[in-house]
Amino acid sequence: MSWLSQEKTTSLLCTATQPVLEGILDGVTVKGEIVPNLSTVEQAFKRVEIMPDLKKQYDLSELMNLVNHRLEKVRSLLVILNTKAAVKKAYQTFEAGNDAVKYHLSTSMCQKNRQYKFQQIRKDLRQSDIKKVVVFSTNLIEAGVDLSFEAVIRSAAGLDSVIQAAGRCNRNHETDMAQVNLIKTTSDLENMSGLNQIKKAADITETIAHDKTNLMTAPIINNFFEQLYNHDERNKSELKYPLNIKDTQLDLYHIVRGNIVDEGEVPSGQLLERREQRALAPSTTDFTVASQIVTKCFNVIDSPTTDVIVEYSMDDEKFSGTSGDTESHDIITQLLSEQSKFGDVSKLLKAARPYTVSVYDGALKKLQEEGAVQYYENQDIWVVLKSAYSPEFGLGGNELNPDEFMF
Repeated sequence: MSWLSQEKTTSLLCTATQPVLEGILDGVTVKGEIVPNLSTVEQAFKRVEIMPDLKKQYDLSELMNLVNHRLEKVRSLLVILNTKAAVKKAYQTFEAGNDAVKYHLSTSMCQKNRQYKFQQIRKDLRQSDIKKVVVFSTNLIEAGVDLSFEAVIRSAAGLDSVIQAAGRCNRNHETDMAQVNLIKTTSDLENMSGLNQIKKAADITETIAHDKTNLMTAPIINNFFEQLYNHDERNKSELKYPLNIKDTQLDLYHIVRGNIVDEGEVPSGQLLERREQRALAPSTTDFTVASQIVTKCFNVIDSPTTDVIVEYSMDDEKFSGTSGDTESHDIITQLLSEQSKFGDVSKLLKAARPYTVSVYDGALKKLQEEGAVQYYENQDIWVVLKSAYSPEFGLGGNELNPDEFMF
């Protein structure tokens, strides 16, 4: 963005939770808000109150008590937790009975599976004859999903995630003012040991959340991001995108600013320090000569995952009303055919995207040990056995340990 500004362009940042970009390393200068009188606008559009309850920890039983208590006053409720395992536990424990329908959502499900669930949830939310609708989900539902619930329960996370969760509440003004319950959970319910970034952001949210504080204001959001980006030295170094190239510890930020033609000319740490001491101003060349290293090393979302193809059919869904849905089966069959070994399979792989699930290395290893996934070298694809995929829970929903598929 700094480079773009030098090229006499204008960048438009559009988000409900805009990060503080001026306080970080060589941050971007934001000239101002497009919307005038932001505080007045915030108040005018306010339809949700975030109610923090972070002094106690909720176990599974207490969470169910809170769910049932909220359902006494609202018709629809969204419960967002931080791990797939916790979402599954809560979903299985909640007793819908004859008064409610319940849904489970997680990224263990392929895109096609989730789309069908969204359709059914949207349909049930519109039908007056269905008394209660309860959805248990990971944070996948927080952005890009046009669903509106009368109330939300959100497990503690970064304030940006909490506000995104609030965006699923009272979208259609079902009531004058709705509530989002922000809670802490026990480690038995949510194992956060592998989610350091979420835990760190949740801790910052807790420090700024008070009973009478309106968390959905620009000053509070700015406060959150200032603490998040300057929380500790480790976090500051991460903003520079650290790399290990040819046994040399560098960071992508300095590489981009350095005059580097290719990896063979990666400068030493001393050279980078001298450039900093001389306060060399960045130029257009500085931002373009390292393009190959940037292309190879930089990921917007740095996630070591592998896509696996699952066999999912809407025919497997209860009351789906469909018949003859064999698309995923047909795609897999064509990919594994003899002809695909020698032909262009790009169109087939594109068609298979809605039927893929991204899994971490540990989860992939577990799938292999269980004999639930097969690698096909000629096509360079992983295919999951149909028996290892559940339309209700997704990948591993039938027989594998859900803890192996933590978000």
